[in-house]
Amino acid sequence: MRKNSIALIVILLILTGSATFSQQAAATAPSSADQKKLEKIHAMYQSYKKRAFPTAPDVTVEKLLQWEKVDSVVLLDVRSAKERRISMIPNAISQKEFEKNIEQYKQHKIIVYCTIGYRSGKQVVKMRKRGLDAYNLIGGVLAWSHEGQFFSASDGDSLRVHVYGKKWNLAA
Repeated sequence: MRKNSIALIVILLILTGSATFSQQAAATAPSSADQKKLEKIHAMYQSYKKRAFPTAPDVTVEKLLQWEKVDSVVLLDVRSAKERRISMIPNAISQKEFEKNIEQYKQHKIIVYCTIGYRSGKQVVKMRKRGLDAYNLIGGVLAWSHEGQFFSASDGDSLRVHVYGKKWNLAA
């Protein structure tokens, strides 16, 4: 009887642990809807890059996060003031601030972003012609949101994203 009770307790503990692990895995795995959005973001980005800024070097969110740990990186948000008020990648600066203080940023890697990467890709091409070490963030703020990263907003940290228009409403 005692062996049966112990065996039952062990089985219950194993099942409880398995259920908890499954719930955690499900919570961190992207939903199929999010996966489809992410695929659409990457397809749109590649299409834009091919026709509008094929020479612009780019970087993934994952690589950007690695660079931030070891390099001096400047994040440049080229979206409108209205878009930036809703959400910015933390520590990013505006185009106006960048141009005003360009000398202090010349020796840094400059990661340029917008909603999906179109406006920023065109900006990267211009910046590289000026000799700046600029890179386009693949997928822009949309990719940032799909990586589960927070944004800064005028009212504190946020998960909200201001998108350029309906076509780009693909945030996580």
